[in-house]
Order: sequence, then structure tokens, then C-alpha cells
Amino acid sequence: MPPNKIEVQVSSSENDLIGIKTLISENHLSNLSISEQNQEGFVTINYSLENLKILHKLIPAIIAVENGHVIGYALAATKKSIGINPMLDDLIRFIDSIDYNSNCLADVPYIIVGQLCVAKTHRRQKVAQKIYQVFREVYEKRFVYCITSIDQYNQGSINAHLLCGFKVIRTTTYKEKNYSLVLWDWSINR
Repeated sequence: MPPNKIEVQVSSSENDLIGIKTLISENHLSNLSISEQNQEGFVTINYSLENLKILHKLIPAIIAVENGHVIGYALAATKKSIGINPMLDDLIRFIDSIDYNSNCLADVPYIIVGQLCVAKTHRRQKVAQKIYQVFREVYEKRFVYCITSIDQYNQGSINAHLLCGFKVIRTTTYKEKNYSLVLWDWSINR
């Protein structure tokens, strides 16, 4: 029997958002043991379904789907996403305060990955890379940089982002946790 085909696409329905919410619940750090967090990674923000609907209206997520089930996602956010989640708000303000390549990031069009997650059953199968490939294809004409922040305790996520083309441009402490701010420069190889 051939393996199931994974399709990566723009989220388009409430069922897609429910699938994202399910993955958030299954992978949120509050629902995982320290051992699971170390071995499998985790997501930090526990977006509500209502938050996901608002984000979707502003700028849709990119999802990986297998047999009608969401098995991975990258939430998209922009400066217009202020007010959806306090941690996301603080991230946007932090990004806007940084200079990169002699430019203030507040003056450069950028998109934020509000969160990335791949189902435990599909990790180490390059699903994150496929999601990010489509993420770039969909959004690179509108944005110069793709930026996100990763808990430094989540080394698996940092490594996955580096494999996709991100680089660490800054580290910071937020609410007593250390984070790496990573940036993917889409102006390269356009």
C-alpha cells in the first residue's frame, strides 16, 4: 500500500482551524511532561479557536494535511495581528525595535510565524521544510523577511528552523525565559 500523500496548502476552512487547535492542545508545553518537551519539542502560545479565526481573516496559515487531517501548520501574523495575543503583541513590538542589515525592521515588510507545529507522528519527515517552502511561495512577494521567536529550551525547533533557512539574529529574555529571534531573508535568491 503506497504511503499517504501529504498536501501543503493555505488554510481555508473552520475545519482547518479546528485541526490547528487540536495540534496546539496536543503539543502545548502545559500538556507535556519535561521529558516530552525535551524529546519532542512544544508550542508556547495556546491560541483559542476565536484567536485562530481572527488570524485567519488577517492572513491565513499554511497547513500540511494528510487524509483530511491537519498534521502540521505555520500560523502567519503581521503587525495587524496586534491585540490577538499578548505574547505575539510583545514580539511585534520587539521586532520593530531591532535594526537588521542597517535597517530598522519596523520600516521593512516582514511576516511573523506565530507558531509552527508538526504532529508527533510526522516529525523528522521534512514536513516543517515543506510547510515553510509553501509559506515562502505564498507570502514572499509581499514580505522581505520571515521572522519568529523560539524558546531556547526548544532546541529541536531551533534546529528545524535553521534547516529551513532561518538564522538567529538576536536572543532575548521574556518572562524569565530565553528566546532566539530567527529571521529568514527572502530577498536572497529571489
